[in-house]
Amino acid sequence: MKILGKLTIGLAALGMFALVQSDASAHVLRKHKSKNCRHLVRHTHPRPPKRPITMPIPSDPLALATCHADELQYLVGQDRSVLHTMRFSQTVRIEEPGMAYTMDYSEDRLRIQIGADGMIRRVLCG
Repeated sequence: MKILGKLTIGLAALGMFALVQSDASAHVLRKHKSKNCRHLVRHTHPRPPKRPITMPIPSDPLALATCHADELQYLVGQDRSVLHTMRFSQTVRIEEPGMAYTMDYSEDRLRIQIGADGMIRRVLCG
């Protein structure tokens, strides 16, 4: 029974060691260039940094007329309650202070930003 317990602990330790050492992208094992040398040498290579996937956001979101934000600029300064009486033909995102939302850019989405006082601050594409 003691042998079985020690064998189980040994196999578990060996498995943990294999998990730690299995990261092939960080380490490469190679043989020496010498013909007589048979041992392996560990060469460490740093991983390149991961780049986030981003889409370029135009400097002037109103320049894109795909979401028709230029036609709705009259809403700026009005109370947000006027939005309940309107119908939109495209995707609309109403952004309020403290609200969490994704930062992805969609040129055909209409964004309406509401201020802390409940007034419409900006109407733009994105």
